[in-house]
Amino acid sequence: MASTVTIALWVILIWMNPYFDGMNQVSLLISLTMLAMPAVLFMICLFLLNGAILLISFIWSLPYSWYMLLTPGIFLLFGVTNLMYLLCFLLLKKTK
Repeated sequence: MASTVTIALWVILIWMNPYFDGMNQVSLLISLTMLAMPAVLFMICLFLLNGAILLISFIWSLPYSWYMLLTPGIFLLFGVTNLMYLLCFLLLKKTK
C-alpha cells in the first residue's frame, strides 16, 4: 500500500502538480531515483519477504521523503509513506 501511494504521489508531483507547473520545478531523474525506484524495490521485496532490502529502500528514500514531510500540502504524504516502510520492515523482523 505504501509503495502504491508513493508511486501515485510521484505521478502527481511530476505531471499533475497543483502547486506549480510540474517539470519546471522538479527534476524527473532525481525524483524518480529518490522516490519511485525505492517504492518499486520495496514493493517487490515485500512480496519476497526480504528484510535487508526493505531496510535499504527505506534508507534510500529517507532524505527526500523527510524533506517532503516538512513541506505543506499533499506531498507531505511522502514522509508518511516512508514511515510506513519502516513500520513494514519492523513488523517483518518481528514475525521472523
